[in-house]
Amino acid sequence: SRARVGGGAPSMRSLDEPEGKKLDQPIDDPGPDDVDVSDDHDDGADDESDDDEDASAEDEDAEGSADDDSEETDDDDASASASESTLNLALAEDGRVACPLLPFLYLDGFNSVQKLLNVHLGHEGDDIRKDGDGKHEMVPSSKLHEKLLSDCARAFTARATSKKTGPYSSGRTYWLGATDTPKCGLEEIAKTVFELHTQRAVEAFAQAKLKTNDAARCCGASKKEENQSEELPFDPENSGAEWWTQVVNVEDEIGMHWDKDYALEDSDLNVHPQIATVTYLCSDGAPTLFVRKRTLLYHNESVSGTLDDFSESCAGNYSGNNRKLPQHMDCDTFLSYPQVGKHVSFDGSWLHGALPALAQPGGNEPSSNTSSPKVKSSTKKTKTKRVTFLVNVWLNHAPSTACRLPDSVASVLAPVGAFHGAFAKETTSNSSEKARDGTACGGKSDNSNSVNTSDAVATIDVAAIASTELTTAFKHADKKIVMTLDLPSRFYSEGHDTTAEGGSFALKGTGGVLREEKSVKKRKVAS
Repeated sequence: SRARVGGGAPSMRSLDEPEGKKLDQPIDDPGPDDVDVSDDHDDGADDESDDDEDASAEDEDAEGSADDDSEETDDDDASASASESTLNLALAEDGRVACPLLPFLYLDGFNSVQKLLNVHLGHEGDDIRKDGDGKHEMVPSSKLHEKLLSDCARAFTARATSKKTGPYSSGRTYWLGATDTPKCGLEEIAKTVFELHTQRAVEAFAQAKLKTNDAARCCGASKKEENQSEELPFDPENSGAEWWTQVVNVEDEIGMHWDKDYALEDSDLNVHPQIATVTYLCSDGAPTLFVRKRTLLYHNESVSGTLDDFSESCAGNYSGNNRKLPQHMDCDTFLSYPQVGKHVSFDGSWLHGALPALAQPGGNEPSSNTSSPKVKSSTKKTKTKRVTFLVNVWLNHAPSTACRLPDSVASVLAPVGAFHGAFAKETTSNSSEKARDGTACGGKSDNSNSVNTSDAVATIDVAAIASTELTTAFKHADKKIVMTLDLPSRFYSEGHDTTAEGGSFALKGTGGVLREEKSVKKRKVAS
């Protein structure tokens, strides 16, 4: 289907997508300081201070709306024409942002790479080549790790301090377009992750196009038609990496949430990235819980019900084509424990969060010689932190709440090339060869020097073992959502070995359910 809505985001062209029914819907054009980004994107917190801020913001929006209404009475047509821009948002049949690359991406699944980044805290003997400004030197990986942690903390602080005012208040995440040149080491990592999860698909798309061109040439296709078929499988001007860092106390919770373009919630739309990723820079703190539960297209539609069943909700997308089925189709929940350098990817429309009830106090490294980093916070005390680097892959749509990393911040971070040597061997080289053998994303390879993306995930049938019910609540569409599901009881036991299969688990038989609870607003009683 194709949704065409008005709104304040750059226009885009749709590529190779069939015509479908159109949804004509007005959308408000948020200014850079008027975008209200849901708190659950950052930390899922639901505290009173956030509620007060939201209420204040709503009051301000109401006042602004009244002013706008009075101005529109002068000339409704002229005002509407001037204040409303157009967003051409093409949607695939499953509600994703449409893109010719979709059939070649690793969607509807979970993947784990145990060592994307080769950094180890405290191992002075592990030397890594550092490439920056054309210079080459050997740097202890512990020093490289410390610098990476420091930069993540700086980037996280920049987002936190720009939360309410200032030139960065349009969003809490950063954006690096597919055609942008990185300005610092963190942006280079974001670009590398984006290419890691798209390069294999681009190569597969090119091979499919080549076969199509050969067939078309046999049928007498014109040169113009052949040139059109050679276009990129996504719009590079409206595609890229949305990235941010999380530096939180190990006991902190990151509530369950969906990643999305939060500015479109006001227009009753749920628009998600195609792929979401987490790279862990610590080995302590809460594991990430991923749930096979997608939203519907409209933001205010109910999300209540059981977790998604792949055979019912997704299998139809794989019939009648050469699209490869994802692994663990019978699993509805995935759990990933933090380990330094570990990288996981998952469907960008899945529900996820980090719950400290499942954390292991002793850490998750196989040989517990390492511990989570201690990063200086804004207070005088130094606390153990859970540090992650997150990248969402967006194709044919740029989230309007993300902005480019400010030059003032990039200038004080490690330069481009500083962390290049930390990537596992061949991550950033021989991309076309990796794409062919499937090591770039989600595939398997016998090449021991390639990034190990084989199925490093242990499968557990929760219904067949002792289990404990997990209950957690979060906000969505101004409603309180309660999620319950069964998890292996041993995950709650101190000393449980979380290092098996790289600390990543695929769970089936969890009986997961989401239900809405009506929120009751307190009424002020006159004294």
